[in-house]
Amino acid sequence: MLERMCEQQQAIMDFHGSTICGNLLIITLVSTSKNLHTPMYFFISQLSISDILLITDIVPNLLHVLLNNGGAISFIGCMTQFYFFDISEATECLLLAVMSFDRYVAICNPLRYSSVMTNRFCATSVIMCWLLGNVISFILTTTLSRLNFCGSNIIDHLFCDLVPLLELSCSDAFSVHLEIFVLGVPSVMVPTSIIVMSYTYIVISVLRIPSSTGRQKAFSTCSSHLIVVSIFYWTMFSVYVFPKREQIWTNLTVVTEFILLGVQSSQLLRNVLFLLFLLVFGATICGNLLIMTLVSTSKNLHTPMYFFISQLSIADILLITDIVPKLLHILLNNGETISFIGCLTQFYFFDFADGFECFLLAVMSYDRYVAICNPLRYSSVMTNRFCVKSVTTCWLLGHFISFIATIALSRLNFCGSNIIDHVFCDIVPLLDLSCSDTLFINLEIYVLGTPTVMIPTTIIVMSYTYIVISVLRVPSSTGRQKAFSTCSSHLIVVSIFYWALFSVYILPSRGQTGDLDFNLGPLLCLAVPLLAEPPEMLDSALDSALDSALDNSLNDLVLNLVCLEP
Repeated sequence: MLERMCEQQQAIMDFHGSTICGNLLIITLVSTSKNLHTPMYFFISQLSISDILLITDIVPNLLHVLLNNGGAISFIGCMTQFYFFDISEATECLLLAVMSFDRYVAICNPLRYSSVMTNRFCATSVIMCWLLGNVISFILTTTLSRLNFCGSNIIDHLFCDLVPLLELSCSDAFSVHLEIFVLGVPSVMVPTSIIVMSYTYIVISVLRIPSSTGRQKAFSTCSSHLIVVSIFYWTMFSVYVFPKREQIWTNLTVVTEFILLGVQSSQLLRNVLFLLFLLVFGATICGNLLIMTLVSTSKNLHTPMYFFISQLSIADILLITDIVPKLLHILLNNGETISFIGCLTQFYFFDFADGFECFLLAVMSYDRYVAICNPLRYSSVMTNRFCVKSVTTCWLLGHFISFIATIALSRLNFCGSNIIDHVFCDIVPLLDLSCSDTLFINLEIYVLGTPTVMIPTTIIVMSYTYIVISVLRVPSSTGRQKAFSTCSSHLIVVSIFYWALFSVYILPSRGQTGDLDFNLGPLLCLAVPLLAEPPEMLDSALDSALDSALDNSLNDLVLNLVCLEP
């Protein structure tokens, strides 16, 4: 045991020494070599300063802890250690976002690089990163210092970190959790979004390069930054986001599967619902596949709106294939088991599809706004590049939000009942079953969910407000009717989507009457959009496709008649 501790101490000492020397060497080279006086190397030198601050704050005390099999630290010393740890972490998080923007400009806009990444911009960006890191760390440290610690003073950790300190506190931690979330989520979400979007555009730009040598050279310019980002976020997620091993063990040993009750009613009603959902499932799959086929094959449908409709069809197929097959099995067997991993997977794809549709409907409403309120600018605004970027962003945001929510759910402990009185694994019944403190996850859902719903809703409401104002100015009733008809199908889909969303998650649930002992909301949430959305979209797509086919047939007929004339 003693030999092992000595080996660990020696390894940490070697790591500490090599890291200090390596970072000092980087700082010296960047400051002395004129060839390295570039924005990227300037950012790297700042990253080296942050690394030195981090390891000098943690490692010396860690070595003392290992040498003495534990060590005391004063309250002030503990707060100081946390402050410098948090300031270096927050600054690195923000610096990595600035560096990703630097790589985006260098690869996607190389001709503008020198005018964008000026010395003034770089210095301002770095100063802002350090100031924001200091502000975030100072507020969190001040909040921690106000907590009362009246029980055990043993920290089962290598240094003074936020989570073990909150666990030791005997104060009400609600305000602290709220403050941490309000500060922490933007501090991580905003830089992460910048990094993801920057590298999305970088990958798209690099893949357009015709030569493999050019693509390899472009990727090599950001490979080192990508490695640092991966290591940084892997460490952060493995420590603070992904569940601890004890929690995973609890989940796997206490609750390994859930029981979905589904519809608790007579066999006749379940059989009727089974046939109904089977027909809806088949019709929706065929309808959405037909929409995708028509949009991809008919040249008349190669427009922004139909491109968005095809993406909406993909999301619908993803949603119903995630929910309906299991739902049909539940209806046949009056309930069904689902594994813990299967439950989280089902929730992930459900939330992914819903989040994506929410954002995409906002983009589609903006498309209708430009088409009706600014028709002369439509072709210059709704370009192919803008449409692809918008859809890619919608998919990425949907994935990111769903991923965070799913990870948060996976950290919960389920040690009581495993019966879900629902037709699929949704967030509300899972939170009801959990025996963990759900305050933190409820805050997380609120912080993530509110912008996800409110921002698209605001865009849709504002777009249609301007559309209505513009249409009412049209003098003729025929013109007004034609203008409204161009956005009627989208308006119907938006109304159904938000009605289902609000009826299930916001308005009080109804429908528990008599033998019908289940909530109608989830069934309505699935059935109504599946029944209503494809026909509306399909009618419009089929009309355009048929018009195109008839025009082509008439042209061929006229051409043949002309050719047959003597």
